[in-house]
Amino acid sequence: MVSKWIRAPTSGNWPSVSNNSYVSGGMIAFAGLLGGRDTVSLGIYDSGYLAGRPAPAIAQAADRIEVGQRTWVVPPSSVIQRITVRGIEISERLLATGEVDDVVLLHLVFRNVTHDPLYAALDPTVPAGGIAFEQAWVGFMLDPDVGTASDDALSYERDLDLVYAYDVRWDENNFGGGYARAPGLIGLRMLNAPPDATVMLNGWTSQGAGSQDWVSGQLNERNGWNMLSGLRPFSPDHPDRRLGHLPLGPGDVRISVSAGPLRIAPRDSVAVTVAIMLADPVAGAFNSGTQMEPGEPTDRTRSLYAAAGNLFRKAVEAATVR
Repeated sequence: MVSKWIRAPTSGNWPSVSNNSYVSGGMIAFAGLLGGRDTVSLGIYDSGYLAGRPAPAIAQAADRIEVGQRTWVVPPSSVIQRITVRGIEISERLLATGEVDDVVLLHLVFRNVTHDPLYAALDPTVPAGGIAFEQAWVGFMLDPDVGTASDDALSYERDLDLVYAYDVRWDENNFGGGYARAPGLIGLRMLNAPPDATVMLNGWTSQGAGSQDWVSGQLNERNGWNMLSGLRPFSPDHPDRRLGHLPLGPGDVRISVSAGPLRIAPRDSVAVTVAIMLADPVAGAFNSGTQMEPGEPTDRTRSLYAAAGNLFRKAVEAATVR
């Protein structure tokens, strides 16, 4: 099968010529200790914090697309006086090529601009000289919706720095092109991280007590640092330090990859590269309409490990995209 997701790499539709939707949205992941004591973070739908966005620079050929964009993280005026995430410039480079179908790479550079007079003009709360972020974590968050959002599940593949989501019953009646009884899996992999940083894989659902989205500028903003750092994720938590929350059942899933802990002083920058990929479930390894539990993420004899084999191969191929 040649799906050529590259034709519309940010649409969330797979194959791109279908209306089969897999992604509700994605967001830059950033969390840290502001001034060494207050936990701050971006939430998965905090696009209101992204300011000064120029038109993206797009270079496109027959089998390649590259998009570059730069933005600042600035609190909206309604919360600018609060202790919240601020003062980070993010340079994004999106890349997809026809050499590896169904893979999109995001190269992200996070730079502390709290020292910049231009930033200070927008955010008068920042002291002269700027502020440092301690114990910071950077990466990317994704809101996968494999068709109907409420029946998805998530799991991890530690050795690939991969977290992924799938339809728990392998059944999406509204999907076309033969995918109604074989919806694909969607994964998020950390490909490159700063030297000596730890890669953390996590996920959560948007509903239910103790497992829900956090929002910047609100009291639950600290949950972002808890989740991206993996130090205090939602319960139950996997005992492996690098694997996070294990939702107790299917739901509206979010997934994240992050790297840290890092100290990002004024003028400092750190970079990561993440891959977003889609793949078919392995034929014969699942039964459409039958619920498949995620199981223990480190158990390679579980049913999901076999069903997700194509996604794992795609995650390996992602490292070859240039």
